[in-house]
Amino acid sequence: MKYYLLLFLFASQIILRATPNVNAGDIKIMNHAFNFEFDKAEKLLLQNKKENPESLKNHYLYINTQLLKVITATDAQPFRNKKAVKDSLHHLLINYAEKVVEKYEDKKLSTDEKYYLGSIYGFLGRMYGVEGSWMKAFSNGKAGKNMLEDIIEKDAQYADAYLLLGILNYYADRLGGVVGFVAGVLGLSGDREVGIQYLKLAEQRGKLTSSQAAMLLVELYSRLEGNNLDAFPYFEKLIKKYPNNSHFINWYCRELMEQNEIEKTAAFIENDSLNLIAPDVKALYLSLAGNYEKSNIILNEILKTEGTLFPFMEKHFKSVRVLNYFMIGSKADTDKYKKGLEEQYRKAADHFLLAPDLAKKLVKFRELIGLNNNKKEIEEVIKNYKAIEKNDYLNGYFNFNTAVYYFKNGKTKEAELYFLKAKDLYPDGFMYSSARYLIYIYKNMKADRNKIKQLVDDIDDLDNEGLLFSAQDLKIKYDL
Repeated sequence: MKYYLLLFLFASQIILRATPNVNAGDIKIMNHAFNFEFDKAEKLLLQNKKENPESLKNHYLYINTQLLKVITATDAQPFRNKKAVKDSLHHLLINYAEKVVEKYEDKKLSTDEKYYLGSIYGFLGRMYGVEGSWMKAFSNGKAGKNMLEDIIEKDAQYADAYLLLGILNYYADRLGGVVGFVAGVLGLSGDREVGIQYLKLAEQRGKLTSSQAAMLLVELYSRLEGNNLDAFPYFEKLIKKYPNNSHFINWYCRELMEQNEIEKTAAFIENDSLNLIAPDVKALYLSLAGNYEKSNIILNEILKTEGTLFPFMEKHFKSVRVLNYFMIGSKADTDKYKKGLEEQYRKAADHFLLAPDLAKKLVKFRELIGLNNNKKEIEEVIKNYKAIEKNDYLNGYFNFNTAVYYFKNGKTKEAELYFLKAKDLYPDGFMYSSARYLIYIYKNMKADRNKIKQLVDDIDDLDNEGLLFSAQDLKIKYDL
């Protein structure tokens, strides 16, 4: 069945057009909501309800609009408050959706109405899954799946129906243990490959679901599989279409900086006329661009109160603050704040302090690469670098940043070589980051099968669930 479906997907890229019967106003509602123009979206939705108060479509549009409002509400909160705010708003939506289901579940429905109700069932399945109410999640997910599969069995070109089916296939494949077993018994087993292809189809052809599918592809690639590079094209589409969506912009900037794309990030920071850029994004950008003192002014304010940032971000930004003090030569502050770092960050700081002059040169080397400045100077550093004894971290740091430079300039063979050196020199510091690039490189070029097997073995040893899923593409391509 899987191979039949994938064959259909590839064969139908040109002819797939069928979608719910929507009008320009419906699409405007979704577009305004995605652009965080909620007043405009709600005004149009209110007009829709007045004209057709019994329309199931309006309930679908309302739920999707409110889901996007939840994002803005939680983004505005410090980490310590996010869960409470999100849970409260989700419960309101769950109660609303349950009433819609109760009203329509026994009615005779048109194809479009089945789509809307099936999607609302799917929404309930996802929300109950987030809460850990697995039986409710499975029962609602199964109901939605059945309705949407019934639609595409009768009309395989009904593109919007593939969104929920893509979600269910992808996320069900990631369920493990008892939960995964129960899901399989209940008919909710999944397939990552099919799930991704369904989401891509909804993104390309859906009328109401295109942006939702793009957002989900961004999430699964960047957050769930550590694969920013495949997420970037979807980020770019979303930001171009929705320039007021601060969530997308800040998310994209964070991912860009993780890839040392400082020049691209600068375009958002320097043209932020609507003040959409979050303080943590500004602080990290300033550090990576060499404005260490300005970066620490922001960081000291952010880090003043524990629980402002996500815990993993707080740990990282504490290390950025130490690096900033190190780069401006404030030894007292470097030593003071280094004591509060997590072990992995403290070890990295110690390696820098063992060879401070070289470390500062390498940080500036990374900065040049990120800003895409002076290729001649960058290549002089690469040409003249001499490995330092007893400091594999700094040698790995040089090799990793050299690899990034070559990757950004389309020299994948050279990039591959330096990524391999970096991960082998200091696996604790560069295995994960190098593996992310290497997966992408090996997916897009022909490589020696033994190299792929070694990388997959390394990823298995790393025991990172996201990379393990991302590496499935290599296992398929190279028949491992």
